[in-house]
Amino acid sequence: MTVGLEVFRDDPLTLESRGWTSVSTECTPKLSALASERRKRLIPVNVTGAIGAIALDMGYPWQITKAFALIGRTLGAIGHIAEEIRNPMATKIDAAIKQAVVYEPYRT
Repeated sequence: MTVGLEVFRDDPLTLESRGWTSVSTECTPKLSALASERRKRLIPVNVTGAIGAIALDMGYPWQITKAFALIGRTLGAIGHIAEEIRNPMATKIDAAIKQAVVYEPYRT
């Protein structure tokens, strides 16, 4: 289970709304509730946790389920790199920051 960046309440794209229910996918909200209780803050299950649950449902051993998330994240990173190659933004962002920020050295 991993920590999500954003929490969507009443998300219309849940596994249950798509007709997917199983032991693994039913356990993820319970894991989230347990982790949230222990941490005393909301710890949601993000897409990486859902991918792991689905991989378990597909019969993959738990030890390999993280590979599915890594493959997805890797493909996303490759897509970002390809986009930056086609349409570079880093130099524009750097120039905008340098123009907007005044550097004042810290003196003790």
